[in-house]
Amino acid sequence: MSGRASAIDWLKAEPAFREVASRLSSMVELQAMVAASYPQSPVTVLSLSDDGTLAVAARNAAEAARLRQLEPTVVAKLRQRGAAVQRLRIRSRRTADAVAQAPSGKPRGPIPQNALQAFESLQAQAQSEVLRRALGSLLRHQRAQD
Repeated sequence: MSGRASAIDWLKAEPAFREVASRLSSMVELQAMVAASYPQSPVTVLSLSDDGTLAVAARNAAEAARLRQLEPTVVAKLRQRGAAVQRLRIRSRRTADAVAQAPSGKPRGPIPQNALQAFESLQAQAQSEVLRRALGSLLRHQRAQD
């Protein structure tokens, strides 16, 4: 591996983002567990709720139907691997994509001035160079739109 830090590493370095990094790590682990528990077809992990419902997207309706039939087996395999999964919520990718890409109805306006000031403050306090650059890019883009 190269000497560059991963996104998870720099998220963990920022106190405000440690929880996000932890959640991201657990989602990556869950994705690997799902792939090992159901190797027949690629399945994408979408979320894990507090009640143990794992939302996944199958690549099409036929794969979603097959996975629904195998749900008890897949859940049992995931639990054997240490995942706190109680049940699956399965969507076909076509459905998941349609939900994710639903139009908002109105275009987004500019970021409010008080939010931009908060981003400037965060940029000044951030320990991570990557985060400072990202915030700087966001601020430059917003100022160019004014």
